[in-house]
Amino acid sequence: LDLFITSVYEGRQPYLYHNEADGTFTNVNYPAGFHMNCYNSWGAAWCDYDHDGDLDIAVGGNHGGLYQNNGDAGHYLQVEMRGVDANRFAFGCRAEAHAGDLHMLRQVQSGMGTGGCQNMMALHFGLGENETVDSLIVSWLGGDVERYFDLPADQRYIAVQGEGLLNAPPDRSEPEPPAKFRLDPPCPNPFNSSVMIRFAPGAPGEVTIAVYDLAGRRVAVLADGCFTAATHSLTWDASALSAGSYIVQARFEGGLVTQNLTSVK
Repeated sequence: LDLFITSVYEGRQPYLYHNEADGTFTNVNYPAGFHMNCYNSWGAAWCDYDHDGDLDIAVGGNHGGLYQNNGDAGHYLQVEMRGVDANRFAFGCRAEAHAGDLHMLRQVQSGMGTGGCQNMMALHFGLGENETVDSLIVSWLGGDVERYFDLPADQRYIAVQGEGLLNAPPDRSEPEPPAKFRLDPPCPNPFNSSVMIRFAPGAPGEVTIAVYDLAGRRVAVLADGCFTAATHSLTWDASALSAGSYIVQARFEGGLVTQNLTSVK
């Protein structure tokens, strides 16, 4: 995360600091253009207004403006959260992304700074050179936790509490509701050596069913191909695996859904 500090005092400039990823920050006001006609700024908000995957900044106050980020930001992931049991806009909910050596935590906020500025609702994760998010952990108010794995970079998702991750259109418009993909709770659960997993795509299409441990390691691929809209059943023989908690993840054309799974010995 870079750092932008506003100033409420007359004639004082704001300051933009670039995170050098080594515990230090560098003042980049001049190359970023904040030394010209930007002062007495009461608030600011980060947003990807041009939909290019990097964060721009809108500065409020008497002499603010909209500043476009034209730098090479690398890869990214954006997640907009929508609560069901939690509040509709998921204020206070968090998402944690792991990509290579990067570990990032973001929280949905209702406003910040003087003047009630509001960042864009989608949580933004800068991934640098990483082309995959190894794991995404979504924590909802009330204690629900959802985990997703092997997400490609440069994507925008809508996380709906209890319903999974939906692919968001590139133009940020409201996505068309996909055919309802159903991934039933595994049976039995907990299980000893084998377990049945049932799913119904809702519409014909490509489906991948995989199992991950909580560290994000993929331990099995149960299905990978084109399936009809009907209900399908898979039996997984996990007798060689150690006891523990696992995640069953179904990836389909509209997004991803998961179910928790526990192995006992």
